Amino acid sequence: MQIYGKRFMIAWITSAVVMFGCSYLWHGVVLNDYARISYPRGIFLIAAACVYLFMAFLLTRLYHIRLLDKISFHPLVRGPLAGAVTGLMVYMMAIVVGVTASYGADFQYMLFDVIWQVIEQSIGGLVTGLVFFFIYEAGPAPERVKND
Repeated sequence: MQIYGKRFMIAWITSAVVMFGCSYLWHGVVLNDYARISYPRGIFLIAAACVYLFMAFLLTRLYHIRLLDKISFHPLVRGPLAGAVTGLMVYMMAIVVGVTASYGADFQYMLFDVIWQVIEQSIGGLVTGLVFFFIYEAGPAPERVKND
C-alpha cells in the first residue's frame, strides 16, 4: 500500500481544512476566544493553519498504524478513532504548554474543552476515512490480519 499517494495527500489537506474550519467556528464564533488574543489575528490564523496542517498529517499517518488493524479495517471506523486519539494527544500537549490553563480554567471548562478537541479531530478523522473510502488509488491491497 502506497502511504503517501493521492489518497494520503487529499485526506491530509482536506482534514486540515475541515478541522481548521471547525476550530474557527467553535473558538472564533461560539466561544469568542479570538477576542482574547493580544497580538494580530492574522498571525494567529497563519500559525493555526500551520498547526492544523501538522495535526492533520499526524492524524492521517496515525490512520495507517497496524494497531488499528486489530480494531477495524473499515475507513469510517479507523478515521474517527485516529482523530479521537489525535485530539486527546493535542489537548494534552496544549495543557502541558499552558495554553488552556493560562486563562485560569477550572476542571469543568478543561473537560468541556478536551471533549470538543476530541470531537473536532474525530471529524477530521472521519474526513480522512471518507477520502480513503471514496478515492480510488491503484496499488496492492492492504494486508489483512487473520483473527484466530
